[in-house]
Amino acid sequence: MRRRTIVEWKKVIEEWQTSGLKITPWSKKHQIPVNTIRYWRDYFTTLSRSSFVELKESPQEKPLKISSSGVHLVCKNIKIDLDHDFDITALEKCITLLKGLRC
Repeated sequence: MRRRTIVEWKKVIEEWQTSGLKITPWSKKHQIPVNTIRYWRDYFTTLSRSSFVELKESPQEKPLKISSSGVHLVCKNIKIDLDHDFDITALEKCITLLKGLRC
């Protein structure tokens, strides 16, 4: 069986939380060990308490404009340089991975 991604685990936890069921019956129904559900619940709870703040564009704002020099991101020892014509999907994947780090 293939391993779930972080994004998939986030959806699993959200499904459990919105189901109204307690962990044990829900995990039995979906054949996921209770300890696994607890681990990911705690992981996302800790993550939501981190200093990372997701920025969302307000409807009145203009779309993001990237300068001709591109974007430079640094978190711990991780550096990401994006050219002015970068792939937005690649940036989204990088941000998803970085959300789990404390910069």
